[in-house]
Amino acid sequence: MARQDQSLARAVKSLAGDALIVHAMDYTKMDYSVVRLCDNEPIDALEAHVLARAYGDAWYALYLCAPAGQHVLKDMDLAIDFGPYGSRRN
Repeated sequence: MARQDQSLARAVKSLAGDALIVHAMDYTKMDYSVVRLCDNEPIDALEAHVLARAYGDAWYALYLCAPAGQHVLKDMDLAIDFGPYGSRRN
């Protein structure tokens, strides 16, 4: 694994048994953008970035693939755009 302070290891139980699959995620660069729905302006608040990363990690944990495209959180009046294909490699 690369530098511990720049990577976060994620262990996911394999569907084939008790083997663990470990993916190193590099969080040194943003791989998403967060915008307000009402005016499409970017949001640069720390809380928005924490939410976007947590959302991306939860998506990956559920579906075992990187989120892609725009994910709308209507009640929060924001959208997280992970790009057309997502920038993380599975």
